[in-house]
Amino acid sequence: MDHRHTSSERLTGEDLNFQEAYLSLAILEWDSLRSFVGQVTIAEVGDIGRFTDPKQIQKLAGLEIVKKSSGKKKGQPRISKRGRRKLRRTMYESARVLINWNPAFQDVFLYYRNRKKNPLGGMQAKIAVACKAIRIFYVVL
Repeated sequence: MDHRHTSSERLTGEDLNFQEAYLSLAILEWDSLRSFVGQVTIAEVGDIGRFTDPKQIQKLAGLEIVKKSSGKKKGQPRISKRGRRKLRRTMYESARVLINWNPAFQDVFLYYRNRKKNPLGGMQAKIAVACKAIRIFYVVL
């Protein structure tokens, strides 16, 4: 069954704030995703109690946004890739699965891709969804 939404059903920026609880329930519905991603996340992160903010886990995974610039050259914002490669790969792959099979995460992805101000490219939007998944995993775990 296709879970894709039409453009009239897409979320607005204000609606995204109210979707956190629904998204966390949607993640927990996926037994295979929960077991694999949960195992890798716990193995790579370790004791989650040592983190005070989900951005610390995002940084540990190497998904922190940095600007690459040198002298007069101003670079584009990119992910740092300084961190645990396996955790970064797992979060990216889980974001791909969530975007393809979960209507709530697909709406978040489409919002980032199609918003009026500063729309993101495909890879950037997937990384944004992966970071959202990290925030939800932090709250759930």
